[in-house]
Order: sequence, then structure tokens, then C-alpha cells
Amino acid sequence: MIMRKILSFITILFIGYWTPVSAQNGSVIHFETKSYKISFPGEPKKMTQNLPTKVGQLLMTIDAYEPGTLAGDDNHLYMIMDTDYPDTIVHSDKTEIIDKFFRDAIDGVVKDLTYKLMTETQGQVGKYPSRTIEIDYKDGLAIMKMKLILYKNKFIIIQTITETKKYSNPSIDKFFDSFVLKAG
Repeated sequence: MIMRKILSFITILFIGYWTPVSAQNGSVIHFETKSYKISFPGEPKKMTQNLPTKVGQLLMTIDAYEPGTLAGDDNHLYMIMDTDYPDTIVHSDKTEIIDKFFRDAIDGVVKDLTYKLMTETQGQVGKYPSRTIEIDYKDGLAIMKMKLILYKNKFIIIQTITETKKYSNPSIDKFFDSFVLKAG
């Protein structure tokens, strides 16, 4: 339930955020936190949000780059977000709850926002569990690709939004492939 609220909020936030802006300089920005690094095709904007949940306040950190129509980019949005959960609620070592955790997260996005789940792939990033999903937005208007990763008690989501006719493209692959978890 908590995941549904968080992912619904994120998706609504970025659909509202998905509007044309002026072109950026097009340079690659190597973005880094204590837990991971990823390369954006331009300067991301940072946002944080405290979310009240049944387990208390959860801080959600969002970094997003929107190239805009003048940038010549095939994608509308590049985003990474992370939220730290209490270890008692979820952790990658708690293998008995991982499938339910991901199922609730994915169902929350698809059901709450009436999107259509196109694909879902179970995987791992290093030794940490992940799911990669593709979602149809508004009956073919766009495709949202998301990679959900549970890194210890940190939930990380990498996302792009692309017009359906421009999906899939090398920029999506480059963004997702640039993601690296730090040792720890």
C-alpha cells in the first residue's frame, strides 16, 4: 500500500512535469549518491518530498532531466528516485517478502493510474533484486520504462518516458546501462 502511494505520486508528478522546455547543453552529467551513480544526458533537477505513511515519514529524493522538444532527444524524461525504508519493513535480505514488495509497487503504478503493463522482467543488479517494466501510457501515446531495484533497504527507481513511435532507442539503453550500485 505504501509503495502504491509513492509510485502513484511519482508518476503523477512527472506526467504533470512532462511539458516542453528549452534545450539543455546536451552534455553528459555523471550523477552520484552514496549508494549509486548514473549518467544523465543533461543536468537533472533535484526534488525531495516527505511522504506520510503508516510507518512514518519517508523521504523521497527525485532527480530528473527533461530534454524538451528543442534538444533533439527521443525521450521526454529521464529520472531516478530513491526512498529509504525502515529495515524492519523491507530489506533485500528479507527474501520472503521481496516478490510481494515488487508486486505491490508494480500493481500500484498500473492500477492506480490505469496504465497497461506491457512487460515485466525479474532480474538482479549485482546481488540485489530488481524488476524491469514497460508501461503503455494513454493507449499508445507514450511508453514508460522503469527499473525497480531494492538495494538493502533503499528502493531505487530508474525511469524514462518516450513517445511510443520513438521507443525503444539507444538513449534509453545508455541511461539504464550507466546505472551502477556502489559497493557496500
